[in-house]
Amino acid sequence: MPYITSDHGIFRKTDCPLTIPAFFCITLFLLLAIVMPVTAGVCTLATITQYPNESGLPNRVQLAFNEAVYWQSALEDTTHLKVIVDGTGRTFTTLPVRAKGNASTTVDIMYGGPEITDGQTISVEITDAGAALIQSASTSQPMAAGISRSTVYQSPPDTRPSTGQKAPLDVIYIPDSRPPTATNVSASRGIFNLISYISIPLIILMAALVVLAYVSRRRPPGIGTG
Repeated sequence: MPYITSDHGIFRKTDCPLTIPAFFCITLFLLLAIVMPVTAGVCTLATITQYPNESGLPNRVQLAFNEAVYWQSALEDTTHLKVIVDGTGRTFTTLPVRAKGNASTTVDIMYGGPEITDGQTISVEITDAGAALIQSASTSQPMAAGISRSTVYQSPPDTRPSTGQKAPLDVIYIPDSRPPTATNVSASRGIFNLISYISIPLIILMAALVVLAYVSRRRPPGIGTG
């Protein structure tokens, strides 16, 4: 039986299912538009970096998050964070409260024990209790769950001149104190996330428009009922 359209035209019953893909695309687009802002601000631990040893100072490892974070309660050893070197726990200095206004993508942890040597594996674990305290500065949402990251320490190369060489008078050789394996992932991940959040809805919207255009072209000209 033919269906009467709003413009008094008639199209075959077999043409009706063509509207289902269009409806599906539009519904999916609206769903993504609602869900994406909710999930965009979930912070997580991206990488950790072990700093070179400094004489007379504790060992230091840096945590890098995918976005700026803060916490309103101090982060305690074992309860919220754990530092493990080659399977053995190390005690670290409690991290004091970090206000939202001081949020940052990185945090340094000072921990005790012998100096780190080449080839040792350093792991940092954020417990579920710690994850519940660490919040995203953009959305105030806590981490989804506890997480662990590891790195193998390699000391930086010695940049001093070799024995017997004389350094130029206008050059001062300073050992490289930068982390040997530091990776600033926050910027690249932020750009990638931004592109993803913009491009995916646009692609879905374009697909929906193509389907709607195809449906309208398949519909026969209207035929009056009078």
